Amino acid sequence: EDEKVLIKVDWNINDAHRASLVYNYNDGFRLDQSDERNNTVTLSNHFYKVGAKLNSIVGSLYSDWSDNFSTELRLGQIKLDNTQRSLDADSGFGEIQIERINGASIFIGPDDSRQSNDLNWQSQTLKFAGTYFFDSHTITGGYEYENLDVFNLFMQHTVGEYRFNGLDDFEAGIADDIYYNNSAGTNNPDDAAANFEYATHAAYIQDEYVFDAVDLTLVFGVRYDWYTSDDKPRYNESFANRYGYGNDETLDGKSLFQPRLGFNWRVEDNLELRGGFGLYSGGNPNVWIANSYSNDGITNIDTYRRDLNLLNPDGTPIDGLFSGQGRPIYDPLQEQVDEVAANSPSLGNEPSVNAIAKGFKVPSEWKYNLGFTYTTEDEYLIQGDILFAQKKNSALITAASWDDEGRTELFDGRAVYDYVVVGQNDFGDVNRNFRKSDLVLSNAKENGKSTTISIAVKKEFDFGLDASMGYAFNKSEDVSPMTSAVSFSNFANFATSDAQDPGLATSNYETPHRFTMNLRYSTEFIDSYRTSFTLFGSRTKGRPMSYT
Repeated sequence: EDEKVLIKVDWNINDAHRASLVYNYNDGFRLDQSDERNNTVTLSNHFYKVGAKLNSIVGSLYSDWSDNFSTELRLGQIKLDNTQRSLDADSGFGEIQIERINGASIFIGPDDSRQSNDLNWQSQTLKFAGTYFFDSHTITGGYEYENLDVFNLFMQHTVGEYRFNGLDDFEAGIADDIYYNNSAGTNNPDDAAANFEYATHAAYIQDEYVFDAVDLTLVFGVRYDWYTSDDKPRYNESFANRYGYGNDETLDGKSLFQPRLGFNWRVEDNLELRGGFGLYSGGNPNVWIANSYSNDGITNIDTYRRDLNLLNPDGTPIDGLFSGQGRPIYDPLQEQVDEVAANSPSLGNEPSVNAIAKGFKVPSEWKYNLGFTYTTEDEYLIQGDILFAQKKNSALITAASWDDEGRTELFDGRAVYDYVVVGQNDFGDVNRNFRKSDLVLSNAKENGKSTTISIAVKKEFDFGLDASMGYAFNKSEDVSPMTSAVSFSNFANFATSDAQDPGLATSNYETPHRFTMNLRYSTEFIDSYRTSFTLFGSRTKGRPMSYT
């Protein structure tokens, strides 16, 4: 389902000034399913609705102050309400996972990541840019500002997740693993939501210079981005004392200087060369930052139980085991609810923390490209491009709770870590509980790179056929693909021999070979009525995979 409204009003104020106002509304969603793999069965109440409601309004003023100088002023506001809600959310049912059924698993009920998942944000934007024409120069400069106000509620297991070791255990009510998370003291998920605000600033200037004598256009410039924020995650004193740095680091004060250069040279009427290089940033999910606010180790409490019988021999719930109305799966275990309310974990069992490393640098990429367009005498259009990208300050999630100094290796070189010692009790050293994840957003020691080479041929024939064929080669490597919004998933869900220092490996995003073909034939079987036939084909070598 998708509903869209677009309204645009243009106003020619006078010969030198004009204005526009654009309103955009979009409300749409689709159905999706979690835990969809080739060895799983997900029942209908495990599906969820994903979508967004967007309200946007942008006003612009364009002014020509002289024949040589013009400006653009733009103000905008966007409100976005993201939806990820289980189709069975109103039932209050938890998630059930029945494992080890001939190597497969069955999932029932609202999945853990959709039990409390709500993202709303609004942004205010400002852009002021000016263009000045001077001889063969076109000089452009400006300033852009975006203030982002985020409400991000993401907490797994707020109703609960129950895992059973086979159908017999499920029928008998013997749970292998039970997970329940909620907000300290209140058991209200909203209290653990990340609510923060930060602003992105950008100042830039470029010069486009045309060498008329050789039909060469040269573009060079610089861009400077910086971040400001007054909001910090709740300070976790225990985390700071344990690891020697705080969990309240933000992007405030971070900046990036980005030089860029490009050219376009028409060598002959039928041959054009293009190329350039520059440093680029952007595209890093806001949720990476939000994780530090919602997982501060103070309000987001995660609890766990295992090997627990939920039912009496006659199949009735064990009296007093469950909270609320005492309904299995619907109502969490009373002792887990009490543990969240008391918020007094034992040493080593404190809630998990996500933090941003002190000295974290904004990830970016150096990009270099060279390409050509050539038209043959028979009017075949041939295009070729080479793009090389070198990552800089790549993002990586590491575990603060793993003991780097005690690292050992197995016979095949795989790294083994113990959990850090967090204190002592009557029995000796106490290690951080392995089910707790103190994770840090940091920069990788190495940086990935990618090379893409593409070639395409296009021809428009007089008898009505348009044909194009293309090929692209890609080789890409990185340290971590960072595919998830969840820190633990980014830390754990990729193959490596050393999770703390993964090293470069083939990227998840590599597509080694891709062939494409597009044929379109148009004719008039009846005068003035055009009929078209289109055939599109592609063949791609599979994406990388690992058996580990």
